[in-house]
Amino acid sequence: MSKYDSLWKWIQKNGDDKFSLTYAEIEKIAGLPIDHSFLTYKKELPGNTKKYLYFIPMWILATGNLWDGFALSYHGAELVFAVLSMIIVGFVEEMLFQCLGLTMQLWTRFMS
Repeated sequence: MSKYDSLWKWIQKNGDDKFSLTYAEIEKIAGLPIDHSFLTYKKELPGNTKKYLYFIPMWILATGNLWDGFALSYHGAELVFAVLSMIIVGFVEEMLFQCLGLTMQLWTRFMS
């Protein structure tokens, strides 16, 4: 628990990316006078976005094809066949890897 928890909660509820507060407003929100230790507590802000930076490349890769709009390559029955075949391929792949994992677990237990 930090003595500035009420201030961090207020900042989180505010939801704005940019805002400014005077020292008097900070003291009122926090409910205590400001001392120099405030600068060392600024790293406690919940929702620190630095730990989510690695999502940016994944988001770019996942949405890159949608930026200019999208058009269906298949129509009607071809689309249904393509979707079903991908579902079946995914299911077969999952079953193969599950069986391989189970086989490896049984093999290690048998050999030990």
